[in-house]
Amino acid sequence: MTTAGQGSQFPWLDGLPPLSPEEEAATDNQARVLNEDSDANTSRNLQLNQLLIEQYNSRNDTDDPAPRLMTVDVETEREIVQQLAFDQLVVRTSQLQGVMDTLTEAGYTVPRDENDPLPRTQVVELAGRVTLLRVQRDGVYLSADELREPLQKLLDAGFDASLNHCVPLGYTVKSVVGDVGPTPSHASPLTRPEALATFQPEGPGVKIAVIDTGLADERRRDQWLDDVAFGPKDVDPVFTDPQRTVIGDIAGHGNFVTGIIRQVEPSADIRMDGVFGPEVVASDVRVAIAVWRAVRHGARIVNISLGTTTLGQRPTVAIWVALELIAENFADDPVVVVCAAGNNRDETRVYPAALTAITAFSELGSGVRVVAVGGLELDSTGADFSSRGDWVTCSAIARRVLSTFVMGDQDLGNGQIVTYGPDPWALWTGTSFAAPQVAGAIARTCREQHKTPVEALESLLAGGNAVSKFGQALEILPIR
Repeated sequence: MTTAGQGSQFPWLDGLPPLSPEEEAATDNQARVLNEDSDANTSRNLQLNQLLIEQYNSRNDTDDPAPRLMTVDVETEREIVQQLAFDQLVVRTSQLQGVMDTLTEAGYTVPRDENDPLPRTQVVELAGRVTLLRVQRDGVYLSADELREPLQKLLDAGFDASLNHCVPLGYTVKSVVGDVGPTPSHASPLTRPEALATFQPEGPGVKIAVIDTGLADERRRDQWLDDVAFGPKDVDPVFTDPQRTVIGDIAGHGNFVTGIIRQVEPSADIRMDGVFGPEVVASDVRVAIAVWRAVRHGARIVNISLGTTTLGQRPTVAIWVALELIAENFADDPVVVVCAAGNNRDETRVYPAALTAITAFSELGSGVRVVAVGGLELDSTGADFSSRGDWVTCSAIARRVLSTFVMGDQDLGNGQIVTYGPDPWALWTGTSFAAPQVAGAIARTCREQHKTPVEALESLLAGGNAVSKFGQALEILPIR
């Protein structure tokens, strides 16, 4: 697949004006900051995670436990990262009796008391195959950090278990606030070109589900996001404070990802599944439920530009189970799940992308295929900020990606405010924006070559160039 400047693959993107020096400098800075392992990045992440906890607590009116900060040891120079998780273990329901016996023998309890807030909950939305546990010791519920010991005992005993992690709110969270956030772009299609507005697909389109922050509910006049389906619960909480028009910390991510897919495949049938809601925190379980629901409602390509590191680099159970359900139920109509590999700058596994490395998962069958997408630099070499490793399937350009954004004021700090007006476009950097290029390219290949999503994926991979630890390097959207 050629880039826009090389032919007519993307006529709706031809003739874009060049970036300004200010835009180039801002996007260079995005990559620079993502590449750094600095005290400033760590401090910023801690502050943001604490803010998200406070926002969750102020908006959540259920008995579910709140997210907490916890440490995750990873095999990198920085040794410890801070991220969010709920005070819950996630286990397979089929293993529940053995899990309970193991916890009891180790001195832990999981009470069944109607006065306790949901100590044991079977997740019916995942066919009851997953159970959430709140664990006590000496009558006190354990926090996410304190659950690492009982979790390790379960893993040592051979059970599938994990924390109920929050995604993507780990060390490399993308935030509108700060140097890794988006930057406005004037070098964008101001109106939807006629070639795109009247585009007639050559064959039936494949439905794509985007599991993300939701979609802004203001209608764009440029029509780029027309016909993208989303419900009331899938609206991006753009402003965390209704009295202000300052864009929230994770706002616009869903708009951006969706716009990338639409640029690659103009006839894409896209459905947004917003998993963050007004609390702007999403659990691994909530993401898993959204994936399984989207596939049952017809999606055959799923884009997940989210991910988390985990204790011991072990897979998260809920997402695993959701994909297991897909594999069992759609063997004759397979689904491709495209996942961002993450921006950890090392080989630490990020899930769900790194399920590609789990042998037990790869043996599920032909009903589901996970694709881990890393990030490339503008010269198609592996980006320093990108996660990488033998588990990465392919990579696409993740620098200076151009896409649709949301209206509002962006607070850059130090009294600097940038305003995004109607029909805004932005430039952003990260593997979150490489993954939807691959999802869109799969959908486009399905339509043009009358292939299934798995066949289309194989065709794309065959046309890429192998890059060590970055899989097959794919040229998709134009390089800015």
